[in-house]
Amino acid sequence: MMKTNIIFFVALILISCRNEKKVTHTEVILDSNVQVHIFKKIDSLLEGIPQVKSQDSLAFLILPINASCPYCKKKTIEKIAKKHKNIDTSHYIIISANKGLKTIAALFREQGYDLPITSSNIRIDSTNKASEYALCADKPTFYYSTKGKIYKKVASIPYSVKDDLADFFH
Repeated sequence: MMKTNIIFFVALILISCRNEKKVTHTEVILDSNVQVHIFKKIDSLLEGIPQVKSQDSLAFLILPINASCPYCKKKTIEKIAKKHKNIDTSHYIIISANKGLKTIAALFREQGYDLPITSSNIRIDSTNKASEYALCADKPTFYYSTKGKIYKKVASIPYSVKDDLADFFH
């Protein structure tokens, strides 16, 4: 009987640990004031989203180059480089770093890509304001908005980054 309980307990722990890594770090933002406040910070980073567009459904990807784990950074850079010509007009990418444009371009070159700065939907935050505004920490972070309010935040982790990027680039 004791052996059965131990086996059951160990199995329960293993199942719990396996399911724990499936957490996508998604946060639904319900407070209207917070929704507007975050949207204004992102709008500031983008130096103004056209009023007409701000009322639509929008998606934002913020990649903190200096802080992201190597795997998430690699996958995100790869996806941006491959998909930058086909970004939905309602999707924006902000590449953030505290060491300037040369550092960002070098990281893209290390992976065999050019920094895609020709797209109007990709912005470079070379002074790391995204971090200063607390929009991202150490993960690629996605925000989803409608009518000028952010309603969802997704902070990618290595386990979910591919799916999070697929959702963004659909």
